[in-house]
Amino acid sequence: MVDAILIRHMPVRRFVVQPAKIDVLRPLWPEIEIVDIEPPARNDLHDFHAGYPWAEAAAQQERQIERIREARTRWPGAQLIYMGFVPIPLAFHLGTLLGQGTQIEIYNHQHDSHSWSWATSVPTRKLLAPHRAPAGDGNSTRELLHRVSVSYPVQPEQTEAIVREPQIYEVAVNSPSPTVLRSPADLWRVADVFKQDLDASHNDFPLAPMRHLVASVPVGLALAMGMQVNPTIHLPLQTWKYLRGHEHPYVPAICIGRRERVPRVLLLGASPLDEAISAPREVQEIHALLGDFEDRLRVVGRPVTTVEDFVGMLDEADPTVLHL
Repeated sequence: MVDAILIRHMPVRRFVVQPAKIDVLRPLWPEIEIVDIEPPARNDLHDFHAGYPWAEAAAQQERQIERIREARTRWPGAQLIYMGFVPIPLAFHLGTLLGQGTQIEIYNHQHDSHSWSWATSVPTRKLLAPHRAPAGDGNSTRELLHRVSVSYPVQPEQTEAIVREPQIYEVAVNSPSPTVLRSPADLWRVADVFKQDLDASHNDFPLAPMRHLVASVPVGLALAMGMQVNPTIHLPLQTWKYLRGHEHPYVPAICIGRRERVPRVLLLGASPLDEAISAPREVQEIHALLGDFEDRLRVVGRPVTTVEDFVGMLDEADPTVLHL
């Protein structure tokens, strides 16, 4: 009879969890089955950079999640436990695969003591800093940026290159540090506020095409944050990996729930100043050229008379192809 199923998530070769570290769990769960989630390994955390095969890692985790499901089928009453030492995007992605409502005990690797034990079971008072969220705009098509500062502050100027003029949601603790989360209650408190932001952003910006996540958090919290994602309304979501010492320190990692972008072709026509142009007639001619493809495409006529009009139209259309 197995009392607990331990998810071991550690693709860093230099970091090996000794059996004695797992033994600290045995007073509560004497019999533990270990399930390894094994994305492509690297020697050190610093080796998970722009050249890491993030898409392949996500695909492997999506296949290996079946190991957890099979173990839970064998031992339906067993407690699920997580220990991970991975980059934030991998832990967050695995959390989305576990999903909302999963009952799990999360153990963080403690930065100071190098143990896996929580400092206390008592929630930290005044843990969270004042919350920052934008005013909603149901017509906005700007992308969303979630910044989460727990282990270290996320510097706003370092995220400027990620996305142009995003709607920004900010979650932070009052005193960011690698040891600021002292109890499981602290971890789940931050994860819950993150979920509130996910839900609020969906309601406030229903037309946002993409959300981005920049998080400086412990690995266990990244897993818990991923578990808050509702795949129906919170995706697609692009995760970003921090690279220390770079001018632009964030590189794209796993994109969860990627939506294939439909090509948008912007056709530009011109007429002499002394001739009128008929947008409706131009649209009819384009429809005639489309033939059988007409039902798959949307054609919009838009007269442009100034440079400002043209620049505004480019921003709005965001075309993949520009045809003159």
